Amino acid sequence: MASGPWQIVKDPDGIAAPKLQIKKNQKAAASSVGAFFKVSTSSSDNLLASAGASAHVDHAQTLSIPADTLNAGSVVRIQVQVAANQVDGTDTLEVKLYLGGTTLVTTTAFDPSAVTDLVNIDFTCVVRENASADSSIVGTGYWVTTDTGTVVVTPVTLAPTDFATNGALVVKVSSKWSSTTALTNANLRVFNVEIVP
Repeated sequence: MASGPWQIVKDPDGIAAPKLQIKKNQKAAASSVGAFFKVSTSSSDNLLASAGASAHVDHAQTLSIPADTLNAGSVVRIQVQVAANQVDGTDTLEVKLYLGGTTLVTTTAFDPSAVTDLVNIDFTCVVRENASADSSIVGTGYWVTTDTGTVVVTPVTLAPTDFATNGALVVKVSSKWSSTTALTNANLRVFNVEIVP
């Protein structure tokens, strides 16, 4: 698959966490802008309350951004949906989004009371410097919780923060339940990462 001056190569061995490589597309016009995507809608990426109570546990789906991909002007947009797959009692759910070792978003814990309840996250990072051990990145976005018709929207921002973009950066999501109620679980229903190098 080619897009602008970039070509996407997907590791066929990657299942829960596929690896992407970016190659320069020599046939594309030099003035084109490229992007690549990772789209996952796994029905099995669930976090049971019994396994993720009182501490954050990573969901299985992740994306590793290859070293030296991000340079000055690069944009990374991440979209996430974590849905209450089954609910019981008054367990509360908190979700985090990470880039490398930095937490981009931490939602406020809420008590999903139906399987229609969920958390949406939409966050965009803008890279200010070429790939290095301490490239500055800023970001902005929001998270939304939906709880039986009650919708809460909260804006979030990332102040200038240094990232080692000369190495791989992993994008991942974690969830935390407040207790170990049996069968209560959260599903990482949507995990989309768009990168414009």
